[in-house]
Amino acid sequence: MFKIVLMKKRMLIGELLIKAGVVRSEHVEEALRLQKNTKKKLGEILLQLGYVHPRILSQKLCEQAGIPFMELQSKILDTQLAKLFPYRVLYENNILPLYEKGNTLHVATGDPANQKVARKLRQLTKKQIVLCGAEPKQITRLLVKI
Repeated sequence: MFKIVLMKKRMLIGELLIKAGVVRSEHVEEALRLQKNTKKKLGEILLQLGYVHPRILSQKLCEQAGIPFMELQSKILDTQLAKLFPYRVLYENNILPLYEKGNTLHVATGDPANQKVARKLRQLTKKQIVLCGAEPKQITRLLVKI
């Protein structure tokens, strides 16, 4: 007996932002035109144009990736855990290890679309990686404290 699994089509970030009423379709169209001449992501362009707030963009990127969004605060920083990783890896990938539980490492990422980072961490730690999203600036602010 065969089981049929229907895959839900992943909504594009522009569509998610329009559907949420965060931006208008004209804003996304303008950003898409500008994107043709650059290697920047659509969200980055919408941020530069001032059409979306960084926190809202991060939340919508998490929604798109199917991971939770987290507000990071200084008290969550585990400097001992973070120091186990090369600072360059954390900084360049905009990630912050949050805590370990058994064979699972929970990590905040500023780029929920980057699935390579989870694979890289899995290879580095030999642990299961659970990602949550956060504002990139919040991660950078905490990385400086390590």
